Amino acid sequence: MVQHVNAMYFKAHPREEWRCDIFLVEGVPAASLLYDGFDAHTHMPLAKEFYMRKSLLLLFDAGPCMCQLLFKRYKHLDMRTCINRDELLLFSQDL
Repeated sequence: MVQHVNAMYFKAHPREEWRCDIFLVEGVPAASLLYDGFDAHTHMPLAKEFYMRKSLLLLFDAGPCMCQLLFKRYKHLDMRTCINRDELLLFSQDL
């Protein structure tokens, strides 16, 4: 299911073993965080890729809300090697 949703909405092809958090706007996937396992020290996910549909997030002004929910759930999210992390950081500047 993770592979199907990411391929259909974000044109991404995650590995079978990766996990995924999807942010929905009005029931439509607007952002996807793909991660592989957890850090042994902080027990937070190791983010690998991040995809978003910017037009949908901007249309509903949901970018800041998405970032708040993400950082509330994962206080110490490791995104140093994450693909597209700069896009997420653009939306989180207002926090």
